[in-house]
Amino acid sequence: MRVVLYARVSTLRQAERDLSVPDQLRQLREYCRQHGHEIVREFREEGASATDDNRPAFRQMIRFVVDKDSRVEAILVLTTSRFFRDALGAKVYKRRLKREGIRVVSITQEVSDDPTGNFIEGIFELQDQYESDINAYHTLRGMKENARRGYFNGSKPPFGYRVETIQDERGNLKGRLVPDEREAAIVRRMFDLYVNGLDGRRVGVKQLAEILNQEGRLYRKGHKWSKQRVQNRLCDPVYIGEYYFNKKDGRTGKCKPREEWIPVPVEPIIDRELFEKAKRVREHYRPSAELPPSVAGSPLLLTGLLRCGKCGARMTLETGKGGAYRYYNCSNYLRRGKSSCPGNRVPQRELEQQILEHLADKLFTIERIRGLVRQLAAELAKFRRRNSEKIRPLRRQLDDVRARIKRHYEAIEAGAVDLHLVGERIRELKQEEADLAARLEQVDRPKQIPPYLFKTENLQKIQANLRQIFLSDQHGLAKRYLNLLLRRIEIEGDEVRLQGDTSALCALGMAPDDKGTVHHKVPVPPVDLSWLRGEDSNLQPSG
Repeated sequence: MRVVLYARVSTLRQAERDLSVPDQLRQLREYCRQHGHEIVREFREEGASATDDNRPAFRQMIRFVVDKDSRVEAILVLTTSRFFRDALGAKVYKRRLKREGIRVVSITQEVSDDPTGNFIEGIFELQDQYESDINAYHTLRGMKENARRGYFNGSKPPFGYRVETIQDERGNLKGRLVPDEREAAIVRRMFDLYVNGLDGRRVGVKQLAEILNQEGRLYRKGHKWSKQRVQNRLCDPVYIGEYYFNKKDGRTGKCKPREEWIPVPVEPIIDRELFEKAKRVREHYRPSAELPPSVAGSPLLLTGLLRCGKCGARMTLETGKGGAYRYYNCSNYLRRGKSSCPGNRVPQRELEQQILEHLADKLFTIERIRGLVRQLAAELAKFRRRNSEKIRPLRRQLDDVRARIKRHYEAIEAGAVDLHLVGERIRELKQEEADLAARLEQVDRPKQIPPYLFKTENLQKIQANLRQIFLSDQHGLAKRYLNLLLRRIEIEGDEVRLQGDTSALCALGMAPDDKGTVHHKVPVPPVDLSWLRGEDSNLQPSG
């Protein structure tokens, strides 16, 4: 029978017992020799939990065995717990493999391939999961108590801090977070620039990363700051002394209820006032910041933007005949009458449609859509190149770390070195390996835009879809566009004046004057007042 071997350990402690990877492989090879099995390939997983399938060697093995060219008939493991420690996960993978004609065989827990054997195998899987759950429960319980006593759980401290090793009252070595002076200085510089700016000018997150890199105030291990790294630091309350353990579920990654968080005292790096100022700046300039409640909550598209061209007051909703007739009109006129403003009544839906169609003609031309698609293709190409440049050195580093870990294990197995002497170094290398693997996993690999997307008929479809969404009754997109581009819309007679961001208006081919105002003749729809018996008989302001 053609087989592959899979050996796994999740902790260094197992390397000291008979579950070390070399020992597992030795027993698996001996089993194959006795039973005449052909070993096609061996897979080693060192330092990975089996509670899920987030294991590089495991995934590589699954891809290999399901490939028809491999002609593998079975996966051999020492015990069922080496394959999976989650009963459901084990069943899912075993059923998938069985459909491909591949069995998973534990050489120390062999069962028959029949209903009775499946039942016994299920018991083994449940036992593995129970043992894993119990170990996780007791481990977490101990870590919680450690956190309650003010000690740090983990090996990688937040940026700005280092782990100081101390002895507790029983003489056990514990870790405590203390400021790292070099990194703490960078954190203070970061918050100061973000809140107070540089030379009287505001400093955004992207520019802040560039300044720190230019000043040589780099991230750990000489890595440069990125926009996301800076953003994460500016949001982290650890810098005002608020650090919590047990915030997230280790398996799901979801945030736990606040009452389960355990505060761990740490020395602040910045004062709370500076942190709160940074928070206000961040929220103010947040691209996805919500519109003001009066604007966001209004069903009217132009609420908050439309102004009376005669007196400058806001234009609000005016209704008649129980809401059958709806207009925009000057709020001064509606509240105070003609003595304050003669009014400026315009049908609501017709005016909104006129403005949207006018902007849609500027926003969604074929040439503009083609330019957007080209720009997107160019950005994706640059993104792929940047990511390729990131991936190569990361892979080299990962291979180097794994080679060093392998040499340490081989030296331990050969008796050339004592595990206690190199244990700490191996732990550091395993953490470095996990960090590098996680960084590789996070690197996106975007696909190219297909060439057929540039064809005129496809661009026309994109144009039609965008225009339809923009002009639809669901004004979410249109409202966001208007409030992004414009600060004010004035209407007087048959003229609509759009006032907004100069660069945004220029990009739309709408050249503004010195005040950032664009004058456009838009056919303002006529007002039908045939239903009125008197000037104000049935008018009903919206409030």
